[in-house]
Amino acid sequence: MHLAALPAPVPQLVIRDEKGRFVARVDFAFVAARVVVELDGFAFHRDRDSYRTDRAKANELARLGWRLVRLTWEDIVLRPDWVIGLYDVERGLRPRIRVVGGSCQVTPQCSRSRSR
Repeated sequence: MHLAALPAPVPQLVIRDEKGRFVARVDFAFVAARVVVELDGFAFHRDRDSYRTDRAKANELARLGWRLVRLTWEDIVLRPDWVIGLYDVERGLRPRIRVVGGSCQVTPQCSRSRSR
C-alpha cells in the first residue's frame, strides 16, 4: 500500500461505539476515511461462532459509519494491483466497492484507466 501512495493504516485499531463500548479490534483502519480492512483467513473464520461474530461486527461497524473491506492473504500476495485498485485515493480513500444483492462488488465506474 505504501508503494501505491496510500496512507499508512493503523494496525489493530480498537473501535468503540458512541457510548464507549467495545465494538471491534480491526486488522487495519484508515481512520480519516473511516475504512476498515479485515484480513480473513480460513484458520480463524471457519466455524459457526466466528462466522456469526464477524457478521455482527460488520453490521455494527456499518452502523457507526465505517466501510469494511474483507481481503484474504491470497488477495494481498497474488493480486496486489487488484487490492490497490479497490481504493479511490484521489477522493479520500473511499473503497471502490458497493453492495449488490448482499455481496460486495467493485463498482464498474471506477476503472483505473477511465478518464475523470
